[in-house]
Amino acid sequence: MTQPKIKQLITVSALALSLATVSALASETETGKVVAYDMEARLLTLENGHEFFLAEDISTATMDIGDEVTLTYDEEEDGNLLATKMKVAE
Repeated sequence: MTQPKIKQLITVSALALSLATVSALASETETGKVVAYDMEARLLTLENGHEFFLAEDISTATMDIGDEVTLTYDEEEDGNLLATKMKVAE
């Protein structure tokens, strides 16, 4: 293989790896009405039945049952959804 072809192959491989890493780290969002919150487990349940564990740095002081929230979350390896950000609708 010639030197330019090797450089091209390395560049394409690096780009593919970068895209795979970004998509694996991409967070998702979901909006819904809070129907339950377990303070001890930090487990929030939305009206559609989806359950999210809240990261320790998320404050729940302004959230009440019935509030609409938008959660930014990641799916953990065990399948649990971990909310990393929460916005309570005003």
